[in-house]
Amino acid sequence: MAATMTADQAIDRMNEIAQRADSEEKAEKIVAAAKTQLVLAKDAKSVFFASLALRLRFAPDWMIETAATDGRRLIYNPDFVRGLTPAELLGLLAHEVMHCVLKHFSRRGGRAAEDWNIAADLAINPLLTESGFT
Repeated sequence: MAATMTADQAIDRMNEIAQRADSEEKAEKIVAAAKTQLVLAKDAKSVFFASLALRLRFAPDWMIETAATDGRRLIYNPDFVRGLTPAELLGLLAHEVMHCVLKHFSRRGGRAAEDWNIAADLAINPLLTESGFT
């Protein structure tokens, strides 16, 4: 027998869906603004990261805590993105682009995913800090 929802549960679920849709819409606008900022910047580093970021398909994903890439997509948790400052969001975009540049997603092999990601982050973050990203 299928489980049934009470009217209150159905209303709560509809409210949750509406809140997620609102968060996704706001996060999408924030991400689009950050990509635009990279594109319109006059310095070479921004142009480099913008050209690569524009090749990725951006999509919200509530199953992850922060953001990730598989080399084709950049997925992000909308609530996480909304909590970042504009400088932090630019740093996040550059960070995920660097995972693509260094092909971390395809070089992991049989290594433990969490350990590999930590090692990859330790390689990326100093480079971005030296380049002026937050």
